[in-house]
Amino acid sequence: MLYATTRGKHDVVTAYKAAHTDCYTDGGLFVPFRLPKLNREQLDALLSGTPEQVAANVLNLFFACDLSAAAVDSATAHTAVKCVPLGRRLLVAELWHNSGADAAQVIRRLSDRICGKKKGKTPSSWMQIAVRISLLFASYRSLLLSDMIRPGSSLDVAVTAGDFAMPMAVWYARQMGLPIGNIICGCNSNGGFWDLLNRGEFSTGDTVTHTLTPDADIVVPRNLERLICATLGVEETEQYLFCCSRGRTYRLSEDQLKMLGEGMFAAVISDSRVASIIPGVYHTSGYVLSPYAALAYGSLQDYRAMTGRTNPVLLMAERSPMRNRQQICRMLQIEENELRNLITG
Repeated sequence: MLYATTRGKHDVVTAYKAAHTDCYTDGGLFVPFRLPKLNREQLDALLSGTPEQVAANVLNLFFACDLSAAAVDSATAHTAVKCVPLGRRLLVAELWHNSGADAAQVIRRLSDRICGKKKGKTPSSWMQIAVRISLLFASYRSLLLSDMIRPGSSLDVAVTAGDFAMPMAVWYARQMGLPIGNIICGCNSNGGFWDLLNRGEFSTGDTVTHTLTPDADIVVPRNLERLICATLGVEETEQYLFCCSRGRTYRLSEDQLKMLGEGMFAAVISDSRVASIIPGVYHTSGYVLSPYAALAYGSLQDYRAMTGRTNPVLLMAERSPMRNRQQICRMLQIEENELRNLITG
């Protein structure tokens, strides 16, 4: 596969460049030059085999790397994804069953498999999205194998906004042909994407508000540049970057907002609400959400309340609650060993 960039001032580059380099020399982020569009037959072929094989199929499509299912199995500590039913028409895809208790470790290990292990090297920006796309396809396959959904079933997907890597991964997967309806984004108090989606503008110069979800304390999500480029084009991306470079307010016209926001929903979830969602879910279902997954869960609640829709939803959980065990133990009023037993049991 060949790649262009969000700034579009040069020729396309190879998958090797996109896998090994974070961005082009002009700062542009790598994007597929032509994203594969899968028909039903091609999608079924891509989804064949185990979830690990499906993840390998997707990554081989992006990087032509001959990655095997065994390599994915090893990189993901033998559990690429674990899907758990939770509540009414809600499924949770746990991407954190590894020693790091975080999808970030899976991304790093698969990047090492594809690019070669280099001490201290961070996976490229596109690699981080591509692995997430592969795990989303693997999650869909896992749901099929466990009879939680039927072939061809459409799912809405709830995610944490953060740096916009996971929302962008879901957007690409939907464009490729995976049956995905709406993308539901949970923002913390640094809700720039909410402002853009609901008001048509956001201030790129705002200061960071510190929250219970510090990794999502981002005023200008880096991968939002990819969505603007994909939906509105290179020239509009330049305007967006100009505003970012000067800390100005970035604005969209009504037509632009319609194009960018198609199939997207966002909600801002406060720390106090996160602190109520986690014990609320635990006491009603026995399931423990991380603070980051609670952002996605809260956004789903708002989505259903505002739209009245009850479509099946897949919530992408990227990190274990054990990563925030002290916070969660205080919220649930339990000891750490009890939390560990709840999660591993």
